[in-house]
Parts: sequence; C-alpha cells; structure tokens
Amino acid sequence: MHQISQPLVTAAHRTRRNDRRAVSGSGPGRPAPSPHGEKAGYLEDAVVKTIAGFANSFYGGTLLVGVTDGGGIYGLKDDYATFSKRGDRGDRDLWGQHLKNLLDRLGKSAAALVEWDFFTIDGKDICRVSIDPSDHPVFEKKSDAETFWWRTPVSTDKIDNDQDRDRVIARRWQA
Repeated sequence: MHQISQPLVTAAHRTRRNDRRAVSGSGPGRPAPSPHGEKAGYLEDAVVKTIAGFANSFYGGTLLVGVTDGGGIYGLKDDYATFSKRGDRGDRDLWGQHLKNLLDRLGKSAAALVEWDFFTIDGKDICRVSIDPSDHPVFEKKSDAETFWWRTPVSTDKIDNDQDRDRVIARRWQA
C-alpha cells in the first residue's frame, strides 16, 4: 500500500447540503516527510476514519489532502513518490486508485458517497474529497475489527462503547 497525506485540514463540515463552513484541523501538524517510498499506514487510517466520520454525520463533509493545519499547501508529491507504476499512469490516477482501494474498508455503498477532485496550487497538487452523508451507518472493517467513526465539529471520534454507538446511530438514523 502507499502513503496518503495526513488530512490536516478537513476544510468543510457541511451544515446543510452543499453549504460548507471551515472547521479546525483534524490532526496534529504535518509530520516530517517519510523517506522516499515509505508507506505511512497511520496517515491512510486517518483519511479512512475521517471519510467514515463524515459519511456518518448528518451533512457529510469535505476533506482536503495535501494541506497543512495552517492552510499551507504541502501537496501530494511525497504520496506520488510511493507509487511503483509512476510513468505508466498519471500520478493523480494512481492516487485516486489507491484511495478507492482504501475505501473498500468502508464497503461499496459507502465508497459510492465519495468523490474527489485534484487542484494545483502554487505548483503543488492537492485533493478535495467530498463525502455525502450515508443513509445507513458506515463501519470501517480492518482485519477482524469493525469500527464506527462519528464526526464532531472539530474531530472524528471512534465510538467503541456499544451503548453509546447504538444511541448515536438511533439518533442519526431515526426510524
């Protein structure tokens, strides 16, 4: 697997469909770049959990990858460097394929809620990942574990207490 940049700015938490407002970052400051080609699984995990949290929220959200907490453009260059098939296909295509593979941890119906676009700012690529709210609870399946992620205005939280998770699910997807 390849590295995907830390989702340091989850630039929008929707308050109404297609209405976006800024929220604080979802993680610590940008770590020092890993050596060329080294996978950083914790960064991939952060992207997947944030997407799951937005899908489980009332309004979905938007995640910017390649942007620092302070709004600076870090770019996807380090991510691109991890791809073994560079040159065979475009970097953006490979990055998108890798994201699609990561979304398999959320299931096909949840993956269908996700769209992404690339932009170049100051000569650096970033990716805007737009997530629609799900009509059912989305769980991340990794190894033998199943995790429910919930998005708050400032972070994505794991809800592992069965009673708490059931209450959040009942409130979010009222019958």
